Amino acid sequence: NYLKNTKMDIIVDDGCHSNECIMATFDNMFPYLNKKGVYIIEDNKLVHKKLKKIKNIKVNNYGGLTVVKHL
Repeated sequence: NYLKNTKMDIIVDDGCHSNECIMATFDNMFPYLNKKGVYIIEDNKLVHKKLKKIKNIKVNNYGGLTVVKHL
């Protein structure tokens, strides 16, 4: 309820660095990202492969940094 009507311009995932944790955080937090916002995941080189399977998002990977946006 804390974030109920909130939309964010930037979300940075700097938590647990496993694919499972990142995907759980993404599923919970991405709905709060503004349509022109940026979701940043750091310190993981593989999660972008899982994210690219999700429709209506754009995923860019720069080594250990992944940037996700709405299409």
